[in-house]
Amino acid sequence: MLPEFNGPEDAAREVAGHYEEFGQMLRPFNLALTRMSLSDRRALQLELNNGLVVELGRDKVRERLEKFIGVYGQTVARLPHSVAYADLRYPNGFAVRYPEIALKKTKG
Repeated sequence: MLPEFNGPEDAAREVAGHYEEFGQMLRPFNLALTRMSLSDRRALQLELNNGLVVELGRDKVRERLEKFIGVYGQTVARLPHSVAYADLRYPNGFAVRYPEIALKKTKG
């Protein structure tokens, strides 16, 4: 399956560069990019082959993804349910959200 790219027309080169770089960073965890979206404000969002949506924002996107990948194996990958969303825009950490189905299973 080919990845999907969304964003302003003048950002094609920027998005393609991120795709190659981020793909290499994710590969050790058997993760791959299925979608990359760049907003008009230049905020970047990724969707991975495991369904995880990763919000990188506009600034320091490589550094944010690098930090996340550095702790992914000890944190997100070990959670009892798959995570639907990870927001990496915080200066000292990140937030994750379970899908609705996982939340219902843990409560019921």
